[in-house]
Amino acid sequence: SQRWRNYVVLSSYNGQVTGYVEAITSLARLDNSMQSFQQTLLILGGTSFLAVFLISWATAGAALRPVSRMIDSAQAIARSRDFSRRVEGPAQQDELHALASAFSEMLSSLEESFRAQQRFVADASHELRAPLTAIQANLELLQRLPELPAAERQEALDEARREAHRLTRLVADLLALARADAGGILLRRPVELDRVLLDSVSEARHLVRGHRLEIAGLETAMATGDEDRLKQLFLILFDNAIKYTPPAGQITVRLQKNTRSIIVTIADTGVGIPPEAMPHIFDRFYRADPARSHDPGGTGLGLPIARWIVEQHGGTIRLDSESGKGTKVTITLPTPEAH
Repeated sequence: SQRWRNYVVLSSYNGQVTGYVEAITSLARLDNSMQSFQQTLLILGGTSFLAVFLISWATAGAALRPVSRMIDSAQAIARSRDFSRRVEGPAQQDELHALASAFSEMLSSLEESFRAQQRFVADASHELRAPLTAIQANLELLQRLPELPAAERQEALDEARREAHRLTRLVADLLALARADAGGILLRRPVELDRVLLDSVSEARHLVRGHRLEIAGLETAMATGDEDRLKQLFLILFDNAIKYTPPAGQITVRLQKNTRSIIVTIADTGVGIPPEAMPHIFDRFYRADPARSHDPGGTGLGLPIARWIVEQHGGTIRLDSESGKGTKVTITLPTPEAH
């Protein structure tokens, strides 16, 4: 139906109503214009919404595409366990680039830890296999040859006993390192470090074979830590010094103290450590060639355990050595006042 507009004007003369003037016009053009305007608004609104949606979708897709690639890379690494792969991030320096860099750093750390674990398992398996093979071989020899001469029988038993002792030491060292890797925390109690060192020297004197084991200086010193582990630390170092020092050599012990630290030095006149071996002396199962000839039954775990004990006590350990002249071990521990 069509709309109309009616306009009426009163006509008067000398105060008297003379008539009415009425005008009528169609509103069709106005209605058509409003309808066209509404259609235009709907078209513009729909087009704008569609344009905004498409632009937002394209922008979000471009922004999330690097995230999708990172997720795919992470899932592929998890499935393949190939920690040498890296997560690719966007080229621009933004938050996603920082996230990809953090992922890559984490993967580098995981790769290093994974390879170290693989080496450790392989080395541990090799070290465990040797004494087990020797024990098994000697036991089979005794079982197969019951009429073996007494001297040879005793030699086989002695070798089996030595290998069993070596195996016990190796397992104990592996357990200590396992506790270290698991983040084991040592006891924290007041310890008379000078007394612990004296006790260790007394036990080490039973191991010497003509060596001169001397205490060059011993100051009274209190430390905070685990007494048993500190004694183990000193015995490891004394054992190394005795093994790698000729019987006529000398081992010198010194304990000094200042307001901030306690310094223990153990110096020997032994075979020393070759320069090329120095960067690896704290690696697990590592033994330089001269060390192997002096201690074929060693495990190569003593110094890694020693370093762990020192670090657990908040200290540092340093080795200075010259091949053919000897080695000096310096242990620095904080005093209770320094904590």
